[in-house]
Amino acid sequence: MAESVSRRLQESKEYGRTIEISIRNNQLKWSAVQMTVDCPVCTTSELAHIAMYLFQNKYRFVSPVRALGIRVCNLVNRKEDSQISFNRNVIKQARQEAIDGCVGYLKKRFGKNIIKPASILNTGVPKNTDI
Repeated sequence: MAESVSRRLQESKEYGRTIEISIRNNQLKWSAVQMTVDCPVCTTSELAHIAMYLFQNKYRFVSPVRALGIRVCNLVNRKEDSQISFNRNVIKQARQEAIDGCVGYLKKRFGKNIIKPASILNTGVPKNTDI
């Protein structure tokens, strides 16, 4: 999910300041948790990291989860000047954006199952699972 959101952000040349996860439980009730970050984000790894943080630390596990969604709000254009944080590695972010762009190109050209994260290789996830 984070990858598709990241790809759409990069295609529209935007960053997001607020990340929200929407959770639907087995009783079909929705709840949402969001977080605003200091520096706008658009990379897959940043979005996934924030979404996992929200899911693990902010969501109350009252009943089983049926569906999960990620949304990005407070969009800013990449062309606009942005404040650089001392806690953030700008070079690492630029590299990650380039990697995300290459992965997006490969998936668009050869299909969405052409490349997957190495972290799922030995987890027993079926080969044709959309991740």
